[in-house]
Amino acid sequence: MNQEVDLLRIRGASHNNLKAISLDLPHRQMIAITGISGSGKSSLAFDVIFAEGQRRYLESLSTYARQFLSKLERPKVDSIEGLTPTISIDQASASSNPRSTVGTVTEIYDHLRILMAIAGKPYCPNCDIPIDKMTLDQIAEDIERNHYGEKIAILAPLVKEKKGDHKNLFETLRRRGFAKVRVDGIYYYLDEEIALNKHQRHNIELLVDRLTVKEDNSQRLRRSLSLAIELSNGKVLISLGEEEKLYSTTHSCPICGYSFPEITWRLFSFNTPLGACPTCYGLGFIMDFPETRIINPDKSVKDGAIKPLGKPNFSYAFPLISNFWRDLYDFAYYHGISLKTKWKSLSEKERELLLEGDGTFEGVKGFLRRLSMKYDWEELSRYGVPRTCPTCGGYRLNKSALSVYLQTSLGRYNIGQLSDMPISKLIEVLNSWTPPEHLREAISELWEQLMKRLEFVDKVGLGYLTLLRPISTLSGGELRRIKLAEQLGSGLSGITYVLDEPTVGLHPRDIDKLLRTLRDLVRKGNTVIIVEHELQVIQEVDYVVELGPEAGSRGGRVVEAGPVEEIREKGKGLTARYLRGELVVPTYKSNRLLEGYIEVKGITKHNLKNIDVQLPFPALIAITGVSGSGKSSLLETLFIALKEKLRGEAPVVKD
Repeated sequence: MNQEVDLLRIRGASHNNLKAISLDLPHRQMIAITGISGSGKSSLAFDVIFAEGQRRYLESLSTYARQFLSKLERPKVDSIEGLTPTISIDQASASSNPRSTVGTVTEIYDHLRILMAIAGKPYCPNCDIPIDKMTLDQIAEDIERNHYGEKIAILAPLVKEKKGDHKNLFETLRRRGFAKVRVDGIYYYLDEEIALNKHQRHNIELLVDRLTVKEDNSQRLRRSLSLAIELSNGKVLISLGEEEKLYSTTHSCPICGYSFPEITWRLFSFNTPLGACPTCYGLGFIMDFPETRIINPDKSVKDGAIKPLGKPNFSYAFPLISNFWRDLYDFAYYHGISLKTKWKSLSEKERELLLEGDGTFEGVKGFLRRLSMKYDWEELSRYGVPRTCPTCGGYRLNKSALSVYLQTSLGRYNIGQLSDMPISKLIEVLNSWTPPEHLREAISELWEQLMKRLEFVDKVGLGYLTLLRPISTLSGGELRRIKLAEQLGSGLSGITYVLDEPTVGLHPRDIDKLLRTLRDLVRKGNTVIIVEHELQVIQEVDYVVELGPEAGSRGGRVVEAGPVEEIREKGKGLTARYLRGELVVPTYKSNRLLEGYIEVKGITKHNLKNIDVQLPFPALIAITGVSGSGKSSLLETLFIALKEKLRGEAPVVKD
């Protein structure tokens, strides 16, 4: 291949503190840009290489498309040749959107819900029986195949376990020319008196036809089935003497009548009204508002006892809140509750009514919960405690979506159960599923993409995560590897990836997994440029660029650049000396005497397993462990516990 194509040629880069540097970087290799902090590494990698790649991409768009995008300034560089499309994987924090999960970011969940729509089997959520949807021809073919030569009765189910004498129904059927009905298992002629106890529940089926299943009756069979299906809204009952078979042309339960909406991939989306749980709106949790947090017992409701809402506000500028206050006043008047009495002086029953409501009124807690689900009100969040949604169990989806199952040799699973198991376990479960013969060709490409993406996430060491895990709860190391798995799953080649210190926050064990992932990107024909300080990583790259020699105005120059082996053997810069072991990072040991401790008990946040922690105080403490072990969760819990302790709200800390 032509050398011009194999090199990224940078000439005269003077962005920020770069001193008009020129470089030739090899494509399809892993390149480390190193040097002391402030030497210009990020300026070269992101402000020059990545920014120019993005600018060229935007310039390639139509004039119409560009008018909606911010214009990117050209970096201060004389020329860049051989630049391929660029993608950045930086240290940006995780999305705070609670709807963004591991499954949605990696697009694995999108593939999984399409699979469930194609291959999932609906089960009645009330009766736990499979629901079959068949066409008229499929029903007729099934009868002809399995009951050829037999005499059958074709019945239309009209009434299922309903009270009444049903005289109007009988009269309507008689006028339409029908002769017989079956009531509670007994046949009656419609021209005779059918006296039913109107206080009892009854089952009524209309006899549409009796015939022998044979070739001569094929058209008659289909006409009778069609009439029965029309009369009973999609159902038809075939009586074979002692045996009976119920068929349905809709996804509805033949026993209780529960009806499914159309089963498409949209049904399994927790971001649409069609699929989202009606209680948590697809978030998987609801906010619980403990009385101790939201109520000031020394005040009356009129004086502001409800802390998140303050004093009653009937302003038209806040219709949602003013309507709540009106409802609360009416409710209190109806039950004889004084809103001028201090909260602590109200009876227990009165306090419970105000907080929980009575079914006609949602109560203070219900209103605050509804407010928190619909609006991102930061002030309100400090009063609430997230709890798993009692309706969907944290799966985010409604009853219909969670009643569609994939039957594997390891068990029957709905999409919520599949999404809530570790990815390594999910791979095992899906591999135990055998697609039906008629679906194999239709789902072959979908299946390949789904399994590839799952295996990429497992390959980067994140097999312990679940697809339902919110992105906002991931550590920095987990987030970067998720982004890398996403890029591996995209299958792109000929791309220049620019990464900002991908090893920050990673345990040494996890660095090897990261390097294997980066190598996979290179093997796919991509160029990987990383800004890096970690010696373990620099030793494994193909090419090294050291900037310096110092920081700021004294940096921004190329100290040396070349293949890593050449730098190790002949280099004279700091990086080369560390590579050869001439310089090492010194370690220090503290002799400080410890004076006390802070104790937090029963921490169960994210993947922390109900742990108790004692931390010396005052001291400089390192929380370490492999990526995803719970370090950030522990630190966040400690911060919240100390903050609440200082506020006097939750005495969970001993000191």
